[in-house]
Amino acid sequence: MTLELDFRTPDVCELAFLGLDAGITGKGLGRALMRKALNLAWSRPIKRMWVHTCTFDHPSALGFYIRSGFKPYAFQVEMQPDPRLIRFPAD
Repeated sequence: MTLELDFRTPDVCELAFLGLDAGITGKGLGRALMRKALNLAWSRPIKRMWVHTCTFDHPSALGFYIRSGFKPYAFQVEMQPDPRLIRFPAD
């Protein structure tokens, strides 16, 4: 299990990383780790706590964050070029 909180911005905490090894998911350890994260974050003088999630996260990550008390703020679609399709000139 891994937890990383970022307090670099005054009055703000970002949940930078919360992760479980694949073999220990589904046992309630994510909820316990999130409780620890929330307790640590709000024990400091912050006014806001936030987290980014994306499609590379676990498919249930967004629902987990919402159940943990986070509220969706924005939705953004980003497109990246597929590096496999880039053609380089022959030498």
